Amino acid sequence: MTGEGHQIHFQLAQVDRQFAHALGGVNVVDDTARAARRAVRTR
Repeated sequence: MTGEGHQIHFQLAQVDRQFAHALGGVNVVDDTARAARRAVRTR
């Protein structure tokens, strides 16, 4: 693999990690909202 190809691959890996982290954050928010709704319903 050339240096340039490696650099592009590395940048893609970085973007992929950030994207996965963002999706994970969305899932956590979604779970929190769902739990809050459940708590309100049982009150």
